[in-house]
Amino acid sequence: MRWSIAGSALGGVLLGWWLHALDWHGGSVKAANDRWQEYALATGAIQAGAVGHDQDGIWILDGKRGKLYASSVSRLTGKILAWAEVDLLAEFGMRSANEARFLMTTGQVGRGASVLFVAEVTSGRLGVYSMGLAEGYNPGVIVRRHDLANFVSSGRP
Repeated sequence: MRWSIAGSALGGVLLGWWLHALDWHGGSVKAANDRWQEYALATGAIQAGAVGHDQDGIWILDGKRGKLYASSVSRLTGKILAWAEVDLLAEFGMRSANEARFLMTTGQVGRGASVLFVAEVTSGRLGVYSMGLAEGYNPGVIVRRHDLANFVSSGRP
């Protein structure tokens, strides 16, 4: 009787491993951001009307020029909306893009509302931004800065 219980348990473990192997996708990862050299791309939900009418916003960071670009895709036409631009060098008080080192990622602050976190590691500052739809016949997006704070003390290591 003991051998039948042990055999059943072993069979269950082997069956589980086999079923898991069928569903394995070779390390596929779902990510909301990516980077290539001095450029980064991230997406995050923006409110596009009443609650429940959310859509993805698109953030592109151009580290070579110290610029942040933001847009979204129109649900009516499927076209990319007009781009908004933020001068990150001016935002973070940097003199040139050569001295700036930016990182960015999105985070969720509420249902259908995300923010973009931009860190500039040379100055040790972190900016928090959000995006919303602009109004008008050819709407684009607007970018709001919510905060800009130091994430390291003035006595940097």
